Amino acid sequence: MVVACAFQGPLVPGDVPANLAAIEAAARTADADILISPEMSVTGYNIGSQISELAEPADGPIAESVAAIARRTGTAIVYGYPESNTDGLPFNAVQAVDAAGRRLANYRKTHLYGSDKQWFTPGDTWTVQ
Repeated sequence: MVVACAFQGPLVPGDVPANLAAIEAAARTADADILISPEMSVTGYNIGSQISELAEPADGPIAESVAAIARRTGTAIVYGYPESNTDGLPFNAVQAVDAAGRRLANYRKTHLYGSDKQWFTPGDTWTVQ
């Protein structure tokens, strides 16, 4: 199994379509079974109030787009995104999809530091199965 951490994104903070295109390009060129992207790779990390504006459910349009990329490239993808939260600020989340586009796991960051505390709600589970 080949794992690639070949994507140093996001390329355009706040621009979801551009960052999804960059993830797809990395998946196509990495020649790997799994592509692991950085924290908040789909939206950008230090984007302030845009975090809440761009937050989506774990099965929302971002997830559908990444699943489609995985299917097209035959590469499993681990990506970071802001997950919407009906009880407050979004979660800083990471999700894994297999090469067939099936969602395997979703994790919400539990230990928030610095400005994270201003923009995110901490997750309540340390590990996912």
